Amino acid sequence: MSKNEWQVDNLTPRQREVVVGVYHGLTSREIGKKLGISVRTVEVHRYQASERLGTRNIAGLFRIVSQEKRHIQAKYPELDI
Repeated sequence: MSKNEWQVDNLTPRQREVVVGVYHGLTSREIGKKLGISVRTVEVHRYQASERLGTRNIAGLFRIVSQEKRHIQAKYPELDI
């Protein structure tokens, strides 16, 4: 994949944090506590990330993160994936 084809690069930093939390199997409450934001804010970020990535469910988010895991690790090491 070329650098312009990585879907996670289209997300905001906060959306990437939320998506990685989903990938790790955390609930919205757990993600919110970890990031210091409300559950509702987590849900909004997850929804917006899903829209940007063209997926409608958590399985789709998981699939994209799984496919782009090496890129995420290299470009966003602070995400601890």
